[in-house]
Amino acid sequence: MNRIILYFVFFFTLTNANAQWVKTTYTPHGSVESMAVCGNTVIVGSQNSGIYLSVDNGKTWSQANRGLPSNNLDVTVLACDDSTLYAGVKYGGFFISSDTGNNWSASNNGIPNSIFFESIALKGDEIFIATSQGVYHSSDKGANWDAVNNGLTDLDVRSIGIIGQNIFAGTYNDGLFISNIDSINWKNINNSFNVNKFITCFTSVSGRIFIGTLSGIFYSDDNGANWIEATTAMDNPTITSLLMIGDEIFAGLGSNDGGIITSSDMGATWKTINDGFPQNPYVSALANNTSTMFAGGPDSWSVWLRPLEEITSIKDTESSLKYSLSQNYPNPFNPTTTIQYNIPLSRGVRGVLKNKVNGTINGTNVQLKVYDLLGREIATLVNRNQKPGSYKVIFDASNFSTGIYFYQLNYGSKRIVKKMLLIK
Repeated sequence: MNRIILYFVFFFTLTNANAQWVKTTYTPHGSVESMAVCGNTVIVGSQNSGIYLSVDNGKTWSQANRGLPSNNLDVTVLACDDSTLYAGVKYGGFFISSDTGNNWSASNNGIPNSIFFESIALKGDEIFIATSQGVYHSSDKGANWDAVNNGLTDLDVRSIGIIGQNIFAGTYNDGLFISNIDSINWKNINNSFNVNKFITCFTSVSGRIFIGTLSGIFYSDDNGANWIEATTAMDNPTITSLLMIGDEIFAGLGSNDGGIITSSDMGATWKTINDGFPQNPYVSALANNTSTMFAGGPDSWSVWLRPLEEITSIKDTESSLKYSLSQNYPNPFNPTTTIQYNIPLSRGVRGVLKNKVNGTINGTNVQLKVYDLLGREIATLVNRNQKPGSYKVIFDASNFSTGIYFYQLNYGSKRIVKKMLLIK
């Protein structure tokens, strides 16, 4: 009888302890500067210790600095495109890894020797980076770079984001700029934006653009012509990062009474989700995979995690052995839209096997194709082996006419089809 009581108490305590943010074993010698998720790998860039990887959902971490400058390991920028990783080292150069961070190669053709990398945005083979000396662009996945600063009145660019066919740049002194991505010519758009103009981050959902600033979150429904504050009920929070999961928005706060806030109604209302954090949390970065959210902080020197099912309407796709294809956004769209899908860690789905020697996960072939109303294939967006994880693909319909289209995810013997509407 005593055994049963003791077991029940232990189980009850453990269950409640897990219903909150949990600190991982990540212990670098420097604050968390950047974060990214690439398939099954979580990547953290630190201030002084370089890059750390976790392939077991944050349980253990390993340093991954092979190829980075040994005398400068301040990694301020991280991004992932399928299995390719990109990293910007403060005043140390830009680096690329094709093996999920195990080895890094410098890629600085066209980039000044001493430059501060602030932010990064990806679209297909194109990369844009915001730096202390303006915006740099690569059309060949980082092999070569060109400065694209025509129209910028402030070259101290702190943030950058691609939304549809437009690219946005937030500068230190002169606020927000916009340009068409195909022909860079920056235009200042600070209309109805009478706050601290230091913009830190971007995101979007269903055609609404959100920006994080040193004075809260703002949104625009007219492509940046006008801005409305979304955090009027809060005392000018400092926003360090924005993260979209489905239609839910998460924001990391850098102020002393910060932490993380979330909205499930397009920014109309917000709630705090700081259970488990120490007092006065400072969150420097956010990232997620199919089952877990990761937060850099709240003391800037650690990484914390929390299951998505505790804080979102999304359930753990890996543990439930399901995979998913999300509705494209925005929808209707013109001419680009984003399609997100999840590949789970599966035991029994053909093509995904657990490697019994080292515990790694083998990839399986994934196809994402687009069809017209007559069932004709018009585009192949993905056709490659992919490891378990969450992926996003941008479909550019510039060459197609207004109408209904279908996109289909093929994974093993599974098929998912969804409909989207292009309006020009």
